[in-house]
Amino acid sequence: MKHGPTEFCMGSSNLAGLDSLFLEDIPVKDPALRELRDLFVECTDICCPAEAWRTPLLSFGDVLLFDYSLFHRGGHNDSPDLRALIYNTYSRPWVRH
Repeated sequence: MKHGPTEFCMGSSNLAGLDSLFLEDIPVKDPALRELRDLFVECTDICCPAEAWRTPLLSFGDVLLFDYSLFHRGGHNDSPDLRALIYNTYSRPWVRH
């Protein structure tokens, strides 16, 4: 993990920035995300509880698909090498962020 892989905030596409009054009404299938749900109440638009960050373990040449509304960030590159990657983002024409 010395090249600083992409990290993802699990649940952020559904839970971040939500009003605490409605948070319990949101269906969450993953039991681990149910436990994190309360931590998102204190978040603003761009927030992720430390416990929600996950780093997938990928090998050279692997492809990872994810919803671009999921909060994500590049980890710190501790190697002397450059980090090469490609992001292709697709959405419906009516989607606005």
